[in-house]
Amino acid sequence: MEKIDSKKMYLLLPLLFFIGSARALETESSVTISDLCTIDEDPDSSIPFVECLCSNRENFTYTSLFVYNINRITIKGCGSVHLGFDSLSNLHLKQLSFVDLQSLTLQTFSLFWTEEIENLKIEDVGDLIIQQHAFSGLRNVDMVTLKNVTVQRLPKEAFSSIANVRLMIIEGSAFYYIEQLAFVVQNVTILKVIDSEFHALEDSSFFILESDVVQFKDCTFETTDNQTFVISRVDSISFYNCSFEDLAPNSVQTHNVNTISFTNSVIEVLHPDAFTGLKVVEKIEFKWNTIRIMYNNSLEPILAPELKYVEVDFCCNSFTCDCNIFWLWSLKNREILENSTCIEDLSTTVSLYVPILDSENICMTLELKSSQYEYHGNTSYKVMIHHMGKASTASPFQLMLFIIIGSWFSYYFPK
Repeated sequence: MEKIDSKKMYLLLPLLFFIGSARALETESSVTISDLCTIDEDPDSSIPFVECLCSNRENFTYTSLFVYNINRITIKGCGSVHLGFDSLSNLHLKQLSFVDLQSLTLQTFSLFWTEEIENLKIEDVGDLIIQQHAFSGLRNVDMVTLKNVTVQRLPKEAFSSIANVRLMIIEGSAFYYIEQLAFVVQNVTILKVIDSEFHALEDSSFFILESDVVQFKDCTFETTDNQTFVISRVDSISFYNCSFEDLAPNSVQTHNVNTISFTNSVIEVLHPDAFTGLKVVEKIEFKWNTIRIMYNNSLEPILAPELKYVEVDFCCNSFTCDCNIFWLWSLKNREILENSTCIEDLSTTVSLYVPILDSENICMTLELKSSQYEYHGNTSYKVMIHHMGKASTASPFQLMLFIIIGSWFSYYFPK
């Protein structure tokens, strides 16, 4: 047998490796990449582009092609698509699109060092599986869009190391379990999250650094955890028309944020210290919100921010008018009572109610004001006594007389 030259062997090894990989992919997938993907040239620029268009929901794995000057890659209409390790590295794409897929798996480092993409689009994906560090190295991108995708579990650092993105949009999507540090984005100029669901969030699920604008609009958040939202060095962040099932203690933490806004949103349960980590430099806006269960001093960091010169715009919010909001009467600013309403009757302001206290100054209920109530500084309340099983109002004189008569009776008629 003729002896193979060592130099030829070195040349054959990559080819044998590629053939072996292709055969492995062929056994795992119903079709190969060569069956579905075509390479054509853009008629205007003569730069090649790749299109993988499925006609029968085929499954396949996309691997690296030995064409480095590709302008655009589109994968559309397929069943299960796997984007392999390092399959897009060192490409300078204008557009990368995954559209109308039953399932898309982005493996670890599958987008590693994919730079200067004008448009990365993942749209209409029934089951989006993002492995840890899948987006690592994705940088210098003009626009990233995730639209109408479903993610069952977003692992830790799934979006880690995304940097230098002008606009990132997440829209019409559902995330069922979001692990710690799943969304780590840095230097994303504008981040918009629209009409999306986030069901179970761990601590530091959203870790956002150095952005101009962060917007959550028409979003639903179920369970939160300690420091679910960690936002630092951001010009403005807003939650508009969002729904929070449960805002846990210290779930919102900001550092060096100029403005934060909660507007037209619903909070089912607002725990004490939910906003303890709120550090805002210029303005806090909290308007037209509905809070169904609110505990003592839950809103104190908003009403009395750490920096005294911060502008606070607090108006027109609705609360469940029960003893959970009794602490509002201890505030010096009575405008808060006057411009807030009760969920039970939005035409009635909180200021029209008065807390009913027992003899130990514990709130029993709230009652609409009548002619008999006491003023104590900036607060007003009724004192209630119990006699023969019925509650009745008592003036200070009546209350004192009742105490004197009771003491006299117990002295002269001891048991």
